[in-house]
Amino acid sequence: MTNKYSKDPILESYIFETCDLINKLETLALNNENSNCYSKESIDEIFRIVHTIKGSSAMMSYDYISMLAHSIEDLLYFIRENKSEYLDYKELSDLILNSVDFIKGEIDKIKAGDTVQAMCDDMIS
Repeated sequence: MTNKYSKDPILESYIFETCDLINKLETLALNNENSNCYSKESIDEIFRIVHTIKGSSAMMSYDYISMLAHSIEDLLYFIRENKSEYLDYKELSDLILNSVDFIKGEIDKIKAGDTVQAMCDDMIS
């Protein structure tokens, strides 16, 4: 039996790219959490990943994934511009990792052909 998404090359590409980006994002967050700091390069890389997820998700009309990615992007922009020494790196890592889990869950729904659009309001408020 073939997965429903494998019949649509654009959807297949979206899933492949998003899964790859999510894995990179998770690795970056875990590495930075273990070192208890986020370098400018790490923030920039995470920003680029989240920006790509935001855009491709919006293009595919996965609005909640896009909204969550946009909120993380806004937070990272604020961090880059304000360079606060009071930043709680553990909390930032938790937020990123919770977002990774949410997006993974949504991607699993897409792969299964289920309805996407779980609410992520508690994560973005």
